[in-house]
Amino acid sequence: MIYFRCCPMDGMAAPIDDPIWQRWYPTNGYRCRCSVISLSENRADKYRKRDADKLRENPDLARQRMTAEPDKG
Repeated sequence: MIYFRCCPMDGMAAPIDDPIWQRWYPTNGYRCRCSVISLSENRADKYRKRDADKLRENPDLARQRMTAEPDKG
């Protein structure tokens, strides 16, 4: 089960130096089970393509990502 606040971030791939990690690096609150994995550039490209497809299928997901806040509680 994905924690509801992290749901929009599921499957997202970002470079290690991306500012998104300043805000979203796990753990994100009580009982957070999120994780971050290191990927080769080739594998990261596959994740990014899959994520772009997911965003095209669900335009609200981009808005949810922009407004979601991690629970650092």
